[in-house]
Amino acid sequence: HHLSAQKVHILNKTAGDILALCDGQHGKADIVASICDETKADRATVERDVDGLLEEFSKLGLVTLA
Repeated sequence: HHLSAQKVHILNKTAGDILALCDGQHGKADIVASICDETKADRATVERDVDGLLEEFSKLGLVTLA
């Protein structure tokens, strides 16, 4: 729920896991490794998907990219 924008974002499980890991304690490499471990997906695919989601989350104001 994004209060300042008065919007609710509905995410699938993996996108929710990625957003949960955007806590200031995990870097992109940590997020990719976690998703690869959980899903057994190809690392290059996960990296591309995480990059895309982080960019989208940033545009929506859900995260600030460093």
